Amino acid sequence: VLLMTVLLLAVNPVKSAAEAQKIDLVDMHSVGSEYAEVVKDGITESFCDKYDRNVLKIGGNSYGYIIYDLNGEYSRFDAGIVCREDVISEASLYVGVYVDGVLAYELDGYNKRTHKKVLSIDVKGAGQLAIKVGDVVSGRTTDICFVEGSFTKAEQPLPYPTRLMINDVFKVDSKEAKVSSKLFLDPMGKVHNGYILLNEGYI
Repeated sequence: VLLMTVLLLAVNPVKSAAEAQKIDLVDMHSVGSEYAEVVKDGITESFCDKYDRNVLKIGGNSYGYIIYDLNGEYSRFDAGIVCREDVISEASLYVGVYVDGVLAYELDGYNKRTHKKVLSIDVKGAGQLAIKVGDVVSGRTTDICFVEGSFTKAEQPLPYPTRLMINDVFKVDSKEAKVSSKLFLDPMGKVHNGYILLNEGYI
């Protein structure tokens, strides 16, 4: 019986208290996404470092995004940002991380020639976090990967805002109107968090 117990502990090591408070990014349930997927087989990034697990890929040219409800239950979001080795060199990727609709982290001009970036964001009392990506130059198939990402649980839940983005509000009526949570690049080169497109229509 003792031998069996030791073997089980070796196969399923007990997490420390600190580790138990962290939830891998790929294990978090999203409430909305486009062109975002978990890479189960892992990746090799552009400087040949390998990541075998906890990898989230988000499309760049397709302006992918993923949204998580935090509900005041987390204190910090941490992750690394890398490019896969086979992403084209011409890519110029933009990353925006929004906490309750407010830009909390911005990375512009990222490509495979740039070393890994590490972000750490305070999300205490936050209701929602969104990661959004865009390729503002190449127009070809590109993506970016978030590695070793985690959300740290708060010691206790905190009150959080009930702020809604306009594209989250229920539409009573509309005509020739498109509402999107994707990033939008305007003619002046400025990036916006979501958009409403009206073609002689209304909403």
